[in-house]
Amino acid sequence: MKKGFSSVFLVMILGSMILVSLAFAEVSASAAAESCAEDLCLLTGRSLLSEYKKELFDRYGIFMMRSYEDELSEIAAFYLRTDLALSSAALKMACTDVSVSTEMYPGLNTDLFLEQVRKLGALEAAENLIDAPMLKEIIDGAGERLSSGLSASEVLDKLDELGASIQNDDSEGEERERIKQAKTLSKRLKEASKEGKTPAVSRTSIPASVRKKLPSAQLGVKGRGSLLFSGGIAELGAGNIALGEYILANCSDAAESRSDTYIKLETEYILYGASSDSLNQKLARNSLYALRFSLNLYSILTEPRLLSSVSGAAALFPLLPRTVTAAALTLIWTGIETKHDIDLLFEGSVVPLLKNAGDFATSLTSFLDKGRITSAPAAVGRYGSYRDYLRLLLLLLPEQEKAVRLMDVMEMNVSLADGASFAFRDYSYGFDLKAGFTRKRYLDGIMGLVYGPAYVEQTHKYK
Repeated sequence: MKKGFSSVFLVMILGSMILVSLAFAEVSASAAAESCAEDLCLLTGRSLLSEYKKELFDRYGIFMMRSYEDELSEIAAFYLRTDLALSSAALKMACTDVSVSTEMYPGLNTDLFLEQVRKLGALEAAENLIDAPMLKEIIDGAGERLSSGLSASEVLDKLDELGASIQNDDSEGEERERIKQAKTLSKRLKEASKEGKTPAVSRTSIPASVRKKLPSAQLGVKGRGSLLFSGGIAELGAGNIALGEYILANCSDAAESRSDTYIKLETEYILYGASSDSLNQKLARNSLYALRFSLNLYSILTEPRLLSSVSGAAALFPLLPRTVTAAALTLIWTGIETKHDIDLLFEGSVVPLLKNAGDFATSLTSFLDKGRITSAPAAVGRYGSYRDYLRLLLLLLPEQEKAVRLMDVMEMNVSLADGASFAFRDYSYGFDLKAGFTRKRYLDGIMGLVYGPAYVEQTHKYK
């Protein structure tokens, strides 16, 4: 009797120990299976991210992948099932279903695009600006003069003061002489106001069939005819500066052209968005003319030496109203100096952004007397090349607008290099991965029951 009781007791104890062991094994297997599923999905996600567009990365450093969800889901399922076949058989795991969604990371999302561009542009900005005062000069100098320069009333006050310093000829003189002086002044004013011409760098245009498929057309971003300076440099931030430096480092322009581009004046296209290089070049010249005219006018009205030159030139027209003469001469000198500046910029020379009296390259009296422009020695080693002015113009353009047109340039060039169509709308910056897994339970092994799938959800994005 006692032996039978002992046997039953031992069986009960052994059964309990086996049950406890199986429970521990089940808990351990569940934890291991959960960790294994997470790691397998992480590995699969990284493998999918390796399917990036190589031509885009090689040229611009931008990571993107095809956004076809069915295709990506099939690839992900292949990776997961292949990895499961090589994993531990003790877990007895199986992948039931896999889905990939790129809806949250579309290729035309400019914010996601700028996340990558800003990082790359920050390196360019650090390299170009870290040991030079040019950025401070742009912000503190040009920005101040453009946004808080002389008002119209202050300009008139300056001209009144200038006119008062001109001696009047009390004699009535001859009407013919008065008319002669007026004609001379009018002629010089027309010559100074005449629009200059810049030889075309390129006459390449974007066909309408290509243009309507570009990101700017898809997002409704239109070109602009001019860059307004009324507000100066607004909302200047590190991201905007980095984007500008990235554009200058990776895009061609009138000063630095490349042979492997769809259009030649890429930076000018980003600024204005016109379909032809010739029109973008003309718009760039107009913007530079407006910028230099404002800065030169400011210099003339605030530099005593330059005002003195205007006063001396005004003495050549004693029969004309003093304020009118002073205003006309100021505009004449500003115009001829500005045209000379623009010619120098397109020739590859340096024009200081902020000029003092010694930086003026033209003589007002020489132009009034003979219609000639005299040149001062070219500035050397100073901020003010054509690309430096493009850097300033880029700061005036809204960041989102720059980003969309930069995408246009990338799309055209990658298609040209790859020989096949490339469109941002067909690509994405990441995806959401959802995978279901099942595992045979140890405690249910006798009956062969299998629990429902457990799902792993992960987000994978290029950083």
